[in-house]
Amino acid sequence: MFKNKQKDAMKKIKDELAGAIDEDEFEQAYLFATEKKHDNLTITFNPDCPTKRFRKNLNQFIIFESAEKECMCHKK
Repeated sequence: MFKNKQKDAMKKIKDELAGAIDEDEFEQAYLFATEKKHDNLTITFNPDCPTKRFRKNLNQFIIFESAEKECMCHKK
């Protein structure tokens, strides 16, 4: 997702994500990931680890404390 200034479009996106993604985490990730002109947010709906759900510009993970507690990267 890239920055979208249309409130109706953002509401529809949030409605579509409801139930699959925590709305507060989505909002925080979206604002962080799209803060600069060409930045974007990528969402993985079924990640191997909860810490890999949100990415900024495909190369930077956005990790929330709740996801970090459930991290499975080193639990094998």
